[in-house]
Amino acid sequence: MDILSLLSHAEKAAGVALDLRDRNPFAYLAVVSNNEDELGRRRIKVVNPANPSLESHWIRRLSTTFKLDEPLPKVGQTVLVFSSDGIDTNGWYLPCINDINPPFDKTDPKLDYRYDIEGKHQLNIAGTSETTVGSAYSLDGDSITITAGGSMIAISSGGNITITGGNISINGDIAISGSARINGKDIAVVGALDTRGDSLTTSGQ
Repeated sequence: MDILSLLSHAEKAAGVALDLRDRNPFAYLAVVSNNEDELGRRRIKVVNPANPSLESHWIRRLSTTFKLDEPLPKVGQTVLVFSSDGIDTNGWYLPCINDINPPFDKTDPKLDYRYDIEGKHQLNIAGTSETTVGSAYSLDGDSITITAGGSMIAISSGGNITITGGNISINGDIAISGSARINGKDIAVVGALDTRGDSLTTSGQ
C-alpha cells in the first residue's frame, strides 16, 4: 500500500472518529435511578455502573406491541440501554431479568405463564373480547366488581353455577327460566301451584 492510500485511509478513520465523538454506539446494562417522569411519558433515568456518578437523560421504553402499557421498571432494576445513532438524548431501554430481578418460581418455565402487577391494573377493550380457558379459571381478590355499561351481563355454563357469600344482594328484576332453589328449597313464584293444587296469584313479601 502506497503512502497516498495510507493517508486516504487515515483521513477516513479520522472522519469516523470525529463523527462518533460524544456518541455511544453500543448497548449497555444500566440500573434504573428514577422512574417518576413528570410528563407521564413512561420514561426513566438510569445510571451506568461504569460511571455511577452520571445519571442519564430521560430515555424511552422500547415496545413492539401497540397500546400495551406495561408497568415501569423499579428503581434499582437492571435494563438494557441503547441509543439511536449513539446519541444519549435519544435513548431507549428494555427491562432485563437477572439475579437482582429474579424470575418467578413456576412449575414449567416453558409452558406456564405468570404476570404479577403491583398497584392498579386497568384493561380497556374497545371492541369484543373473548377469553377461552382450559379446565379451570380462578379469579381471586378482596373486592371484585363487574360493571357493564350496556344492557346485559350473561353468565352461562354447561354445568352448575355456584355463588357463595356472606350476604348476596341483587337489585332489580330477576328473570329465571327453570326451577330455582334457595337453601335447598324451591322458590314459589306467581302462577306456580301449591301443595293443594291452587295457583299462586300474589308474590311473597
